[in-house]
Amino acid sequence: MPQPQPQQPAPARSPLVIGEVLFDHFPDESRVLGGAPFNVAWNLQGLGLAPTFLSCVGKDDEGDEVLDQMRQWGMATEGVQVSTDHSTGQVQVTIADGQPSYQILDDQAFDAIDRPGFAVSDQTHSLIYTGSLALRHDANRDTTLKLMQTTGLPCFLDVNIRQPWFDVQWAGQLIAGAKWVKLSEDELAYLSDQSWSHEEPSESEISQAVQVVRNRFAKDTPTGAYFVTLGHRGACAVTGDGAFWSVKPTNPPGGIQDTVGAGDAFVAATIYGLVHDWALDKTLPFASRFAANACTLKGATTNDKQHYVKFVQ
Repeated sequence: MPQPQPQQPAPARSPLVIGEVLFDHFPDESRVLGGAPFNVAWNLQGLGLAPTFLSCVGKDDEGDEVLDQMRQWGMATEGVQVSTDHSTGQVQVTIADGQPSYQILDDQAFDAIDRPGFAVSDQTHSLIYTGSLALRHDANRDTTLKLMQTTGLPCFLDVNIRQPWFDVQWAGQLIAGAKWVKLSEDELAYLSDQSWSHEEPSESEISQAVQVVRNRFAKDTPTGAYFVTLGHRGACAVTGDGAFWSVKPTNPPGGIQDTVGAGDAFVAATIYGLVHDWALDKTLPFASRFAANACTLKGATTNDKQHYVKFVQ
């Protein structure tokens, strides 16, 4: 059973979460609401951090549904813009031989995020989180980079390589501006042009690959940590001074339903630790337990408040 943490007072400043909200559309005509930044914001709300979600939906039924779901969960919606020129984000899911494939449609509402109509500063917000998918076009990258540069807020970059919507050239600019970077071991191998000597990378190989990425993109940028998710083997963090921290996964009570959204849960719990100024030896185990518990869900998130309360009570 997850071990409850002592009750933490909610920080007065809100995490600013920038990125996509979308619906996965399946062949049986079912739909699932998601998008990594949306899932992160939803989890942060459940953990009591009251995030500000900056995104864009279409002036359509699915856009209305996004806003309704957010309001029901208690999330603020002032950061969700409504476009009359774009549809709410969609991913078309197809199944072949039991394996899903995903087509992320282009020119969606989440590709048209403007500067927010409210103040963003270190007085109102604690950090900026952004995922890489929503940065696939110039307009959103410009919006995000300007917010990073003008506010001075530390940035948490969630690398989600979804081809053809990822380019190392522009991604490097975001990595250079980020204090924290989260990526999977496969994404780390891709960005560092490294290959592992065995199927599972060693501690030294991960540390070396992180150093390659730092030297390549962020040599002159002070970095808090790179967080690397390792699937069923847990996660690790490599700090700016080269210190290595790792955590093994915990077995969730009730068994695994699916792993959809586990990475987003890990990010949300990591941000929870960061804004509460926890040390990594406390943050990583907490994030690992929270991610493991997300695997007991059918889907990435839940509106069951007890799922969250037991972690922060």
